[in-house]
Amino acid sequence: MLLQQHLREVLERARGDAGYTLTTPISIRLNSKVGFGDYSSGLALSIDESNTTSMERATKIAEIVEGYKDPIIGQVKVAAPGFVNFFLDSVQLFKLTKDIDDMFGTNDLYGGQRIMVEYTDPNPYKEFHIGHFMPNIIGEAIARLHEYGGATVERVNYQGDVGLHVAKSVWGLIKKLEGDSQTMEELSKLSLLERVKIMGEAYVNGSKAYDDPEAKNEIDAINIAIYEGNDKNLMALYKEGRSWSLEYFETIYKRLGTTFDDYYFESESGKKGLEVVTAHINDGIFEKSEGAVIYRGENRGLHNRVFINSLGVPTYEAKELGLAQTKYERWRYDRSFIVTGNEVSEYFKVLIDAMSRVFPDLATKTTHVGHGMLTLKGAKMSSRTGNILRATDIIDAAKEAVVKVIDQSEKTSNEPLSDREIELVALAAIRYTFLRLSIGKNIVFDFDTSFSFDGDSGPYLLYTYARAVHIIENAKGITVKDSFEAWSGEEDDLIKTLVQFPDVIRDAQESISLHGVTQYLTTLAQTFNSFYHAKRVIEDNEVDGRRLSLVLTVKKVLSNGMYVLGIEPLDRM
Repeated sequence: MLLQQHLREVLERARGDAGYTLTTPISIRLNSKVGFGDYSSGLALSIDESNTTSMERATKIAEIVEGYKDPIIGQVKVAAPGFVNFFLDSVQLFKLTKDIDDMFGTNDLYGGQRIMVEYTDPNPYKEFHIGHFMPNIIGEAIARLHEYGGATVERVNYQGDVGLHVAKSVWGLIKKLEGDSQTMEELSKLSLLERVKIMGEAYVNGSKAYDDPEAKNEIDAINIAIYEGNDKNLMALYKEGRSWSLEYFETIYKRLGTTFDDYYFESESGKKGLEVVTAHINDGIFEKSEGAVIYRGENRGLHNRVFINSLGVPTYEAKELGLAQTKYERWRYDRSFIVTGNEVSEYFKVLIDAMSRVFPDLATKTTHVGHGMLTLKGAKMSSRTGNILRATDIIDAAKEAVVKVIDQSEKTSNEPLSDREIELVALAAIRYTFLRLSIGKNIVFDFDTSFSFDGDSGPYLLYTYARAVHIIENAKGITVKDSFEAWSGEEDDLIKTLVQFPDVIRDAQESISLHGVTQYLTTLAQTFNSFYHAKRVIEDNEVDGRRLSLVLTVKKVLSNGMYVLGIEPLDRM
């Protein structure tokens, strides 16, 4: 049940029965003030009626609602200057928790829709760095959020396998082979990590050499030759290096728990984008300027961008138009999300504006989700190649931090965690931090606080989940009795927190943001731990049946919520 929706429907019915007119939606909010109920509405304040005061209207609405005798509404009270406050019935809410299962929190908001989410987008021949790590975590969570709304989701990855960065890498690789008198066949016998390291060094060397006029001419020639695809020897080397990169990326996706449904490449979208732009020069959407073809965004309150450069090569912008068309041809979507850093938000505004004139239907379906930048605090790391911070550097440093915290913390199991389990704890810390703020905000990943088992962290959620599992395991084989004592405040708080989950998910879906989910799960974990410390589930070799039921429910809701965030639960910590 969506509690807020239910209460909104009750208020709408009461408004009608009271004869009041309202032109704005009824608002319901969770109330954090002690003594003012669980939920509150300012409905009476929004009704435009000069003959009565807001307190009189609120009182009348409250009396009508109480007359309905809704089972989950224990009391309705009025507070100045005209709020209607709901006090929910914990006993009735507890009955609702008995139906909580693996599907709890799912809904049909996107039922029947086909949603494409493009994210991660690492480029072959370059490192998988933090600029790919963040959109991977955010994009995966957005995909899961839509799946929770009943959508069919297509996870896709768009990779820049052509362009100047590739030409620089290939140039560096050629120089490496010439200098060491080696062949690609010999390099192919090295381990994958060794091959990837060589390509990373090749890119750095090619980038540095590009400042030299002679090297620049050679690299530019390689760039055009790869685009044309006629040089067989060059293309063989290029394709071999490309395959090494893609193979390496798959190992990272596996560590992150990401499975893509389809892959798109710039080498595929470039020619199509060139055709699209060229076809719309005569109609004035694009125009020639100084040997290039541009989109004059300044005429539409934006900025100008080049879509075909002076060499006749399509730029990223043109390729994006070709990509949009290719995506839709391969998988007919209702909405398409593109997740990247927000440093390219202005670029996407121009791109989608141009798309609205070339492919208007696709433009209305396309949304760019720009995330903030990441700052690392409290960690000593450096990239092996250049100044790029690799995703694997961060994961490995996080694993080291996890080991230190575990050594100093109370454990739910005497068995040491495996390397993979330690990595899952590290990834939980990273995912939580990346998702705990609204997507557009900048993030600080603090190595001194992000691994805490005491709250406001991914490991804290895992630790709480493992604690619930530990209680459930200890209760096996023990006689289950009726509750030891009357309802407690800790139980009330826990029940009322548990049933909020569907509303939290719905709010996250409507705002396309995960921070509300992380905040909710932290609150649930804190509420459960308060309950755990105050009330015994197992006592004198007997199990309190009601409390055990709550523990089982907490385990399910934590599992469901962590799934949305991409956090894999652990049964022990």
